[in-house]
Amino acid sequence: MSGIRVIKPIDVVDAPDLTISEYIGRVASTDSACSACVATVRTATKELPQCPAFDEYVLVLEGEVHILHGAELKQCTIVKAGEGLVLPKHTRVQWVWPGPCRYVPICLPAFSPTNCGREETFGGPAAKTEESMDRLRKLHATSDLASSRLKEAAASWYGGVALGALLGLAAARVLH
Repeated sequence: MSGIRVIKPIDVVDAPDLTISEYIGRVASTDSACSACVATVRTATKELPQCPAFDEYVLVLEGEVHILHGAELKQCTIVKAGEGLVLPKHTRVQWVWPGPCRYVPICLPAFSPTNCGREETFGGPAAKTEESMDRLRKLHATSDLASSRLKEAAASWYGGVALGALLGLAAARVLH
């Protein structure tokens, strides 16, 4: 087996103003090393501040995003269609979309609700509604369980193969 996989995207966030379709990541492919999504913003909106524990690389395909950063989020970096952005981990930012936008966020390691550093207590409206965040948390909890079961099954299978090989070698020695 070559290890090549085709992954179907899963809408991990489906809020009135924002849809995030995960192609690679903890939910869609059970990969924790990297996540890659397509985010579609339908109208002007913003997100709560966050300070992620991952490096994030962003490709803006349509529209633009304003990234507030720095002391008290007073600095603004504007990233337009056709441009990219690098956000080093532990950089506190707030995403603001002045209108419709499509972009590709790539996170290393993969995004999760626990490593995104979202400031839930900041208050105010946010693109990701509470309902969409609840669904996102449930999807990640389910994928974490599936991933650990897959790892256990693989370990069990490999353990069985190793045990079988050892028993085969022992039997061969006894028979000679």
